[in-house]
Amino acid sequence: MTHWTFEGKIWSLLAVTGLLVSCQSSPVVPPEPSPSAAVTPATTARTRSDFNAQIRSLLPVQPRDTGDSPVDEAFDRATRLQSDHQFEAAIAAWKKILHDFKLEADDREEICFNIAYLYEQQYDLKSDAALLRQALDWYGQAIRINPNQAVTYFNRGNVYSDLNDFPHALADYNEAVKLNPLDADALVNRGQVYGQLHQDEAALKDFTQALKLNSRHETARINRADLLLDLKRYPEAIADYTEALKLNPRNPETLANRADAYYQQGDYPPAIADLTAAIALAPQAAGLYFRRGMIYADRHDLKAALQDYNRCLELKPREHDVLFERAVVSTQLRNYAAAMADYEQCLKLSRSDSVTYLNYLELLLITGRYQDFSSLLARFMRNIPDRQLEPEAIVMREFLDALCLIASGQAADAQVVRVKTLLKQTPHPDWDFTEINDWLKNPGNRLNPGQQQRIRKLTELFPH
Repeated sequence: MTHWTFEGKIWSLLAVTGLLVSCQSSPVVPPEPSPSAAVTPATTARTRSDFNAQIRSLLPVQPRDTGDSPVDEAFDRATRLQSDHQFEAAIAAWKKILHDFKLEADDREEICFNIAYLYEQQYDLKSDAALLRQALDWYGQAIRINPNQAVTYFNRGNVYSDLNDFPHALADYNEAVKLNPLDADALVNRGQVYGQLHQDEAALKDFTQALKLNSRHETARINRADLLLDLKRYPEAIADYTEALKLNPRNPETLANRADAYYQQGDYPPAIADLTAAIALAPQAAGLYFRRGMIYADRHDLKAALQDYNRCLELKPREHDVLFERAVVSTQLRNYAAAMADYEQCLKLSRSDSVTYLNYLELLLITGRYQDFSSLLARFMRNIPDRQLEPEAIVMREFLDALCLIASGQAADAQVVRVKTLLKQTPHPDWDFTEINDWLKNPGNRLNPGQQQRIRKLTELFPH
């Protein structure tokens, strides 16, 4: 493959990879909760691989006596409103009960809990972080009344997790697990928080314990698989994804993640099979075509890769990474006009994309479009100053410029010296010279023997 990148392949347009990252073994000391703190809400809604966060209601904690007293009637009315999902009216009704009646501690705890729960329900509809802060406040009031209710800590931990306040979330999940060690959901959620805090071994331990308590806990199974995938323990990840698919065989995300594990260990046929099955279940998921296309490209099945990229772009026409990969494949298929059109689209979407500039410059070089090369090089240097570039990108830019000067018959000695100087100061870029080598072998390249020799000597400075 021709293209070169500093950050590696971008695998997915679909949020299907694991949450968990590298291990950080130092303990987290939770600060005192501060419901009014300026925290930023999570940018994505809860999904299967996010927090196992079906919030838990206390309704009914225990049946109330069906009397005709005003407080019983008020409780019944608030309960009906809550059950009917009339959230604002239910909140108002519960608050009115707190204001109007002298209540026992367990009743006040239940009401505070329910108000917090309703604010969470409203957040799920409106995505307003202020609602989560209200939920924190009311869960806090419930905990002050009764600090021994595991479910309250569990729900408040979910709120902190939604707000990306992971140290506070961890503190609450710790309390939930301490009060109810057999709660698999609390273990799963704590495991995910450990992941966010870079404590992978602790996360793995929690997921494993949750599966000991409930071997059919799909979220625990998938999250452990995601973590094992991230830790490059691919056979174990595949085993867990396979168990998860026994529980839910029609989950395209699990199939896609198992495909990723197969791919990472170099097992391409089952990776393609899993992505094909995922596409059958979710034919409108553009990211699945992209991922399968990248595997086809790695297998040098370029026509199949191109077909998948085309389908992905039909579904999501302005996806930069897919346009870039399609340009790479089109270059390999010698469809240079299509590759140039895709590179131009990439640069319209991101003017500061150095990798696209470098690939595009190489394409203009090997097709003999030297004037267009000079124009694009000027755009590159105008739009991305050297101070914003990785050193390797500067080396490759100057190297391609030297090749173009040689190929177009211009004076190139000073530029060649510059490239040699930069190479002494910079780690060698990881560039695939396939296209340049093919260009040199092509009898139609219009290079004389002296030009070809100078270009070969310059390319030999790089490790192949």
